[in-house]
Amino acid sequence: IVQNAIDLAHALLMPAVRVAILSATETVNAKVPSTLDAAVLCKMADRGQITGAQLDGPLAMDNAIDAEAARIKGIVSPVAGRAN
Repeated sequence: IVQNAIDLAHALLMPAVRVAILSATETVNAKVPSTLDAAVLCKMADRGQITGAQLDGPLAMDNAIDAEAARIKGIVSPVAGRAN
């Protein structure tokens, strides 16, 4: 699904694709499955299994779209605050 969304963004001529994998929290927690999914997807991107975009996660929605929220929480990422 993530790769298809990236491919669509490229087809729509988006110059830089930044994908935030959302969860309720910004840290990986074994009790929160969405944080594990985010970690796996980011690792897949690191290994070249997902291509054409920068991925980061888990990120909460505010950190994904608001650079100031990401800064306040100390999140340093090319995606945080700039996800599209």
